[in-house]
Amino acid sequence: MRLLALPRYEAFDPTPLMAVVLPVFFGMMLGDVAYAAILLGLMLYLRRRFASRATVRALTEVLTMGSVWGLVFGFIYGEFFGEVGKQIGLRPLFDRGHEVTSLFLITIGIGAPTSCWAWSWVAGGLAPHNRHQVMEKAALLVSLAGLFPARGGGRPTATQVLSHTSARRGASGAGDPHL
Repeated sequence: MRLLALPRYEAFDPTPLMAVVLPVFFGMMLGDVAYAAILLGLMLYLRRRFASRATVRALTEVLTMGSVWGLVFGFIYGEFFGEVGKQIGLRPLFDRGHEVTSLFLITIGIGAPTSCWAWSWVAGGLAPHNRHQVMEKAALLVSLAGLFPARGGGRPTATQVLSHTSARRGASGAGDPHL
């Protein structure tokens, strides 16, 4: 991905992390088979049409991967042009329209460790160069950890939420009755 300027030689390069995380989160947000297929077709067309332009090529690479993940999550969510998916027989493995709390916890469960990993990676890369920046990143990690209660503090873990959601859907076939 060459959408941003290259980092300095001694600086942290976020490209590997962004190459993985950005398309997955984009796919989670898009999460519709039809829209993702349209976007994938458009990106493949634009990639061929503007093959000589580096910026367009880089952008289409990112959006192509995002649309592939959008297809995956579209099947998981059972969405095809929104609610039409249910009418044509797509059955959601996870109904994000009714299980908002679970989706929120899953997103936090993916985002928080990813952020911690990135900040520790940055701090590790900065350690020989700038003690002040290392301390800044360490403080961010500590503050992020402080946002989450200690295990057993009355709030369920993401695994507990997922198993509870699966058990409830299996018993009733419905989503979260509290929403």
